[in-house]
Amino acid sequence: MKKAKIILTIFLIILFISPSIYAEDELYHFMQAHQDYVVIGKVTDKKENNIYEIRVSELIKEASIRTDMIKKIEVEIPRDDIEEGDCFALSLSLRGGGYRIENGYYKVTTNNTNTLEVVKLDDTDSESELTAVELFLKSRGKIKDFYFTEGKTYIHTTSGVISDEDVCIYTPEDGKMLPTEYEKNEKYKISGWNFDVKTILLIILVFIIVQIIVLFVYIKLNPNCKIKEFIKLLKKR
Repeated sequence: MKKAKIILTIFLIILFISPSIYAEDELYHFMQAHQDYVVIGKVTDKKENNIYEIRVSELIKEASIRTDMIKKIEVEIPRDDIEEGDCFALSLSLRGGGYRIENGYYKVTTNNTNTLEVVKLDDTDSESELTAVELFLKSRGKIKDFYFTEGKTYIHTTSGVISDEDVCIYTPEDGKMLPTEYEKNEKYKISGWNFDVKTILLIILVFIIVQIIVLFVYIKLNPNCKIKEFIKLLKKR
């Protein structure tokens, strides 16, 4: 009986702390380029089954494995309270030609990284973590070495080492205390083509084939054309 109580107690402790552990683990992957893309975009259309059309305004290259992002995508976000004009930072993977959420998503006030703020989607969202995400996005992935203790958020001055010189950017009492000056990465320009590279090459190939077919049909219908004489001359050489 005593052993059963101990096991039950351990199980309840794990159940209680696991959501926060998972959230921090997901946040770590979000910032450490463990997905194909991290993008910032605006919802332009709401479709069935929580599928949303997103106009992508920026790729956070530092957090992305790939850089072949296009300007308009469709992705399922598991919420039905999203409206046109809402802006999000999304962790995405590309699977089977489609995009899906990989390491979470965050609602932001605007798709401009210079002025955006990360806002709560649910009451359970941690303001301490959201503050870290906000500075991470504002710096375009340049600042990502955060740690959390006693509800506070700090930036390591030396990676992986806790010291008195670490910068505190959030406390429950004072809220956000983001620095006014900080390093940031350059904005990565997204291609205007709404196709991947393979699709573009396929279009070019089809275009060339069509042109060749048109040329041969023209020669067949016009036996006295100069093009035919030119081709004969090339053959003689």
